[in-house]
Amino acid sequence: MAMRNKSSSRKRTSPPALPVSSVRSMTHRLPLTAQKSGATGTLVSVGRDRPIDHDVLMTDAEDVRRIAMSLPGVVEIDSDGFDFRVGNKGFVWSYPERIPGQRRVLRTDIAVVYVGDEAEKQALVLGEPDLFFTTSSFDGWPLVLARLDTLDSERLTELVTDAWRMRAEAIDGLAEQSEQSG
Repeated sequence: MAMRNKSSSRKRTSPPALPVSSVRSMTHRLPLTAQKSGATGTLVSVGRDRPIDHDVLMTDAEDVRRIAMSLPGVVEIDSDGFDFRVGNKGFVWSYPERIPGQRRVLRTDIAVVYVGDEAEKQALVLGEPDLFFTTSSFDGWPLVLARLDTLDSERLTELVTDAWRMRAEAIDGLAEQSEQSG
């Protein structure tokens, strides 16, 4: 993965892009159905009791960056991983793994994603444990940890745009401003 030049500005901002109404239409729940792998024709799926073909489904930090920066009002905070905010509220960032007796390590293969409430968090963690998990550090917070190499691009787009939408709706005028520009 290419590293960003540390001498660049500390924050990057996204252009005003999609109106909120367009983003809302993209954020419907995607069904967990089997998909065909291109070359082999083998069935793969994101379901928890079905095999995962990492060559087909793998997403990474660059996919998170591409999706997040396409959303209006997003700022990327300079980090060894990724950290995206809207209105100074984080909605997706690299997992800061803490191992006792060692320094914190930013894991860019795992995204911390804002999900809005405990019910959604539990639904994801319990319903799809191959894709999502949590740790005691996140108890009481509406955040899930997503294994990027198990998510396809459509599902990652859904998660990131849903997280952005929930945070952006709390900012006076951003949602209305986005809808007026579309």
